[in-house]
Amino acid sequence: MALVIEDGSQVAGSNSYISVTDAQTLADNFGITLNAADAETNLKIAYRWLITQERTLQGDRVGTVQTGVYPRYPVEIRGIAIDSDVIPNELKEAQVWAAYAQETASILAPELESTTGAVKRERLDGVGEQEYFQGRALTGNDANSALQYAIELLYPLTNAALGTAQGGLRVVKNFS
Repeated sequence: MALVIEDGSQVAGSNSYISVTDAQTLADNFGITLNAADAETNLKIAYRWLITQERTLQGDRVGTVQTGVYPRYPVEIRGIAIDSDVIPNELKEAQVWAAYAQETASILAPELESTTGAVKRERLDGVGEQEYFQGRALTGNDANSALQYAIELLYPLTNAALGTAQGGLRVVKNFS
């Protein structure tokens, strides 16, 4: 299935916020390269990954037809309210970086790696001594710095950004 681009008008069946051509241009601007053969699939997976980040985002979805996290309302970026039909550049950039992260590891079902409990050294001088590695399991986000950058790009769109330099808390009276 080809990419169906959400442009802010609640496109039914959408599976990306950015076309392959625009994503490759954006990636070039960041100094990264999306694998052309897998770009469409990776953008679809990145679109699904963005849904896993929805609980942190400002506002609510504006319709029941939309398949992704945007469009949303109300959303404020760096103190400026954005219209409910806008797909922010930060979201498109995060999708591109998540697609880039997908090229090296699955971002929806990451493999957990750990050295915890693995035998580091054994000694058999009649006593039988073992030393184990100490560590922790890596989460999917820890395992990929490109995905960490995608999360950082989303920050201005999150609830956490409100009331900081990235946004501002605003009270609107008589809003219905």
